[in-house]
Amino acid sequence: MRRTFAGPTILAALAFMILAPFSAAWSEDLQLQELLDGFRDRYGFPGATAAYVRPDGSVELAATGLSDLEDETVMTPRSRMLAASIGKSFVGATVLALESDGVLSRSDPVSLHLGDRDWFERLPNHATMTVNDLLRHSSGLPDHVYSDDFAAESQVADAIRYAATFADVISCSWGGAKSPDIEFALQDARRFGRKGKGAIVVCAAGNDGANSVDYPATDPNAIAVGASTDKDELAGYSNRGPQICVVAPSNGGTRGIFTTDVSIPGRGFNPGKAGDANGLYCDDFGGTSSATPLVAGLCGLMLSLKPQLSPADVRNLLTASAKKIGPASAYKSNGHSNRYGFGRIDAAKAVAATKAWKPKKPG
Repeated sequence: MRRTFAGPTILAALAFMILAPFSAAWSEDLQLQELLDGFRDRYGFPGATAAYVRPDGSVELAATGLSDLEDETVMTPRSRMLAASIGKSFVGATVLALESDGVLSRSDPVSLHLGDRDWFERLPNHATMTVNDLLRHSSGLPDHVYSDDFAAESQVADAIRYAATFADVISCSWGGAKSPDIEFALQDARRFGRKGKGAIVVCAAGNDGANSVDYPATDPNAIAVGASTDKDELAGYSNRGPQICVVAPSNGGTRGIFTTDVSIPGRGFNPGKAGDANGLYCDDFGGTSSATPLVAGLCGLMLSLKPQLSPADVRNLLTASAKKIGPASAYKSNGHSNRYGFGRIDAAKAVAATKAWKPKKPG
């Protein structure tokens, strides 16, 4: 049986400990992370998350320990912790408190409070369910933990977090619907990856030839990659939009990308006999799915030269060294084009720029 951590139970205990005998230990010099780590060391619980909101509205987050003991998955502030029905008590008490304050009524339609969310109309009974229906478990909503969409999003988000624990660069040649869970996972990768320096996440823009970029390439924590051809033109299928960072060579011109393939007869892009070059390699790989790993590889090369680079540093070096292709009129005054981003990657110039890069002096 998988042993996951029931976070709210421990958080309740932590809140008591912080407010009671250990309140004197809190000071401006002792950060939330240090305090949370200290509690785990002292009491030996598997892991926990905690947060507080300052008067100015800023939020401090912290996580300690593991979210999964069997897989030894590191806990992050966005780790999903399914705590079963204990959440019902918290939500029910909160709703009643809000009703007593006049903030809402149990007879309110849920759409009054959540109807502006882009996912709300996908819910069954979204037009008729009330707050009281939710409290009485009579809304008609299916149990979300058995939803294929919920499981898929959770698994992808967990995969991103897991990858960020070990990988400096994450290459994502896929796209799908926008997901809060995946969005938080990308934030975690940037915040906690590479031991706090931030993992580099590179995502494919999509192959619909549309004036919109696929998710998660639209996420601000990702480097969105379009595709160019061997003639330094934009590939006709490559999606376009303001999120495009750079383009990289792929198919769509005279040639595709030559790469390794699965060396099993009847498998892979280029089925052939084991040991036969025709079965070991593929010469027509393409799409933004092919352009993306080229950019990811270049990012890895840059980090091998300067491991201290932040995700923002890598992005800046990529864009500053990129070659402008296509008509000059395609680029705005800031050097960006919705079609080409900041241009086609230039590995030699990016490496040279990385070698010459020096961290900014504080102040």
